[in-house]
Amino acid sequence: MILALSGLIQLKAQEPVLQFEDTLLVQDSVQLAKKTKFYIPKKAAMLSAAFPGLGQIYNGKWWKVPILYAGVAATIYGISWNNGYYTKYKSGYYDWIDSDPYSQSYLEVLPPNSNIENIDASWFESQLEAKKDSYRRDRDLMIIVAVGVYMINIIDANVDAHLSDFDVTPDLSMRVSPSLIYSQGQASLGLACCFKF
Repeated sequence: MILALSGLIQLKAQEPVLQFEDTLLVQDSVQLAKKTKFYIPKKAAMLSAAFPGLGQIYNGKWWKVPILYAGVAATIYGISWNNGYYTKYKSGYYDWIDSDPYSQSYLEVLPPNSNIENIDASWFESQLEAKKDSYRRDRDLMIIVAVGVYMINIIDANVDAHLSDFDVTPDLSMRVSPSLIYSQGQASLGLACCFKF
C-alpha cells in the first residue's frame, strides 16, 4: 500500500502544473524545475491590431519590431511621395485643359530646358494625363501594401504565439530504410520512413 502510494505521488510530481498567468511549470525527475513561457495567440493578435509591433513585443520577439517599422516607414514614404507628384500633375493637367491664363501650375512639370511655346500641345496633355494616372495608381498600390504590412503584423504575432510552445528538441529525426511491401499477394521493394519525435 505504501509502495503504491509513493509511486502515485511520484507520477503526480511529473505531471505539468498550470498556473493562472501565462507560465507553464514543468517538473521532471532529472531536472528540478524548468519554466517554459507560452503565449495566448488571441492576445498577441489583438495587441498587434491595436498597435503594430506590440504583439511581437508580447511574444518576446523584439528584433521583429524594427523590421516592421521599416516596412511601415517605407510604405508611408511611398504613399507621401506618390501623392505629392499625383497632386502636382493633376493640378497641372486641369490647369492645362481649362485654358485659364491665370492658372499655370503646368509650368512646374515642364521638361527641363523647354519652353511652353515649343511644346506640342496634344503630346504635353497626354503626358500630363499619363503621369497623373501613373502616380495615382502607384499611390493606391502603396496604400494596399501598407494594409498588407499591417495584416502581416497581426498574422505574424498570432502564428508566433501559436508556435511558442512547439517542441524543437534534438530528438526529432527521420530514418529511411529499404523495405518489402506486400500488395495483392506480390512483394515489391520500397522505402520505409520512420519518424521519431
